[in-house]
Amino acid sequence: MYRLENVTANTLAWTGQDPVRPELSDEFRAAPGREVYGLCDENDEYRSFVCIAYTSEVPTNTDDLESLTYGGSTIVVPYSVWSHQPGAGREIIKQVSSLLRSRGVERVVTLSPPTKMARRFHLRNGARELRVNETTVNFEYPEDTANKILTDEQLENVVGGMSTQQFDDWRARELNESR
Repeated sequence: MYRLENVTANTLAWTGQDPVRPELSDEFRAAPGREVYGLCDENDEYRSFVCIAYTSEVPTNTDDLESLTYGGSTIVVPYSVWSHQPGAGREIIKQVSSLLRSRGVERVVTLSPPTKMARRFHLRNGARELRVNETTVNFEYPEDTANKILTDEQLENVVGGMSTQQFDDWRARELNESR
């Protein structure tokens, strides 16, 4: 059984651990309108973390994330998720989404790196691909995703029948064309 904690002020729990966005400072993560949550197991050990921002619009990159952060927003953007135990990343997204929706949040939209791992993680956990940006991808978690986990076969059919390889090829073409 896991327990969700707001660990924004407890920087010792999460500092220097983020493999997704290591370039972001502790000050950035703990600024007004942003929070860090940790998922503890029964032995009080943190098994996963998620960094979120409340934003006025859906950001397309971390610069947008900085300029769009707004504490009174109903849009929450998980911009980094990492775990130390299989299944803990899924669990923290599920619990944070549920908690924040109970507090009036209307949309949960990620700011994810354009990687196979991120795409697979979010689509398997019930998100839909909202927008592919130059350096990120936004996935949106609908309200009813709390218990939705896709099989590999279902995953291949989520975005217009696009397989992971097709996505990677398409993404490479998009990046080349934008240069």
